Amino acid sequence: MKSESDLEKIKNTTEKDIIERSLADPDTPILTKEELNEMQLASERKNGKENN
Repeated sequence: MKSESDLEKIKNTTEKDIIERSLADPDTPILTKEELNEMQLASERKNGKENN
């Protein structure tokens, strides 16, 4: 199956572009540093590790 992704566009997308698009998306939650620090990787949750 041939990919329909525009690889050139992906390669040329900057970090600034990604941040601007995420902030403009009303479905993207803007998390605080505290909320980000509380997050765990799925593998950590799966293995029962606590986030301290």
